[in-house]
Amino acid sequence: MRVLMIKNSDNQNISRDEQFLRLLMSNQEKIYAYILALVHNSNDAEDIMQNVTTVMWRKYDTFKPGTSFIAWGIGISRLLIKKFFEQNRRSKLSFSSDLEEKLAMITAEKLTSEGNSLLEILKECLKKLNPRNHELIRMRYVEKKTVKQIADERGIAPHTMYRIMGKIHETLHRCICRSTSVQESL
Repeated sequence: MRVLMIKNSDNQNISRDEQFLRLLMSNQEKIYAYILALVHNSNDAEDIMQNVTTVMWRKYDTFKPGTSFIAWGIGISRLLIKKFFEQNRRSKLSFSSDLEEKLAMITAEKLTSEGNSLLEILKECLKKLNPRNHELIRMRYVEKKTVKQIADERGIAPHTMYRIMGKIHETLHRCICRSTSVQESL
């Protein structure tokens, strides 16, 4: 097996494998934010991100050095997200092809621009939540508890907790839309 050596900015030789890892590590957060913005479920987003990483690794020979690594990763993500939604038609959230395409383009533009990434905007929106709602989001996405587990801990019926979480998600969505002006673009 031939290993391609590439010079980095410090004029040191690095392998193509190391180059891939460096590019992935510096862009992984933005690609994940893009996926999460479209699937709205951290467990599904993590699964898709793993699949995206695997595909990117297998197809890295098709990546053209000097082009946008994040745009390439988002392109792969879009295909795998579409496949995910096709396989999971039971999902309550589905978009028309045109709306899905617009959301993907807007999100990709936001992520590849030099300004605030969606993840930074999300962090700012999370700060605006009241402490009780912020704690529920932390339990769900940091501690990775299910909505049912949180409901049980709080002594609340699961359907009530789903409703509460839905309202929190809607609040975050409105905040992100205001911050990114997505509503005006649609």
